[in-house]
Amino acid sequence: MEKAPIDLCWIFPEALAMALLSKAQSDRVDPVRILQTLLPVIGTVLGSRIGIELKKGYSVEDSHIEYPIFFTADICHPSTGSGTRGILLKPLQEMHNADRERVAEAFIQLERLKEAWKTLGKQEKAKKFDSDENPRNYEAKYCKPKKWLFDEATGQALTKRISEQEPKQGCLLVQNQLAGVFDSLDRFTRGKGGKKQFLLKAWNKPLGGSVERVDSKNASYSFKNQTLSLTGKIQPAVAKRIFNVASYPEGMLSRFLPAIASIPHNFAEMSTVKVNVYGPLKNLIEGLQRRPETLLVLPPPSSDIFWNHREDLRRGQDSNFDSNPAYSYFLEKQISYTARFAVVIHCLENMEATTLPTEVSAETMNKAIRLSHFYCSQFLLLQSKSGRC
Repeated sequence: MEKAPIDLCWIFPEALAMALLSKAQSDRVDPVRILQTLLPVIGTVLGSRIGIELKKGYSVEDSHIEYPIFFTADICHPSTGSGTRGILLKPLQEMHNADRERVAEAFIQLERLKEAWKTLGKQEKAKKFDSDENPRNYEAKYCKPKKWLFDEATGQALTKRISEQEPKQGCLLVQNQLAGVFDSLDRFTRGKGGKKQFLLKAWNKPLGGSVERVDSKNASYSFKNQTLSLTGKIQPAVAKRIFNVASYPEGMLSRFLPAIASIPHNFAEMSTVKVNVYGPLKNLIEGLQRRPETLLVLPPPSSDIFWNHREDLRRGQDSNFDSNPAYSYFLEKQISYTARFAVVIHCLENMEATTLPTEVSAETMNKAIRLSHFYCSQFLLLQSKSGRC
């Protein structure tokens, strides 16, 4: 089990890693805090457009496909590194702001269309009924704002807004304090556990199905394979209390990737490092947005590496089930997370490629496994006990 801090230069392309480290070094924060925000940000940009097929079935529905959905816990002392997380989230916020401007212009055009529609006769309206000249169609198509970032929205507002986003779009729920996610989820829908069940479902795969409403004030709505990732900060003492349990049967704990941020030895010193992260990160996100739908696959060498790792995880899951069920459940989720890590690393490694290669290399899979080992060690450190992985 790996105990050493994760090396961003080993996981990510060197140019990106150095850009990220310039921010960490300037802010005097542990680089792992960048990882805790970067993974869900990239997963949000990719949504369910990019997936990885681990086991092929007779149909897509029968196949085991994982998508880049991440729940991360940034375990840190309060009032440290807020600027670090902020700059990683900024490109998503700017995308949201730009879309608000687009929607404002669309509403102006909508008013023009409404006035023009009033002047049309019955036959003209019938001819243009299915076109964008029909204000109803135009409003539904162009006047709904896109939103990537969500914060402390109420439960029904969150699920409704996610359903309004484009098919396969990713969304990111950012929590200033994650403790509430574990301690008070049942308040989401008057004690009925609605938020808990929604988040459990959202982690598993892209969202589908519908939410039925019986009252006329709240119309029913459906999801269209949108994804939801989640990230937030949590204080070390609180994290220790939450993760240091023998069992957490409802499954929420096992879905989170915890990372304990240390305070650098030179925390109090003024940094002379010149930050260069915003431009590279913005270019990265814009490039990822342009990637079309792609299903990644594992060629024989990568497949062998993954399935051997899966066997190790399953053996660890079995050997810890009685003595440490919480860790056993966590190891089970690492099977999915290893594949999700591979999606992100593969996309980052091939940013310069005109088209995204579909085959994931053995080297990429080994990097994904190293990330999985890192998070396993972090989970055990929080538990202050040994386990077998």
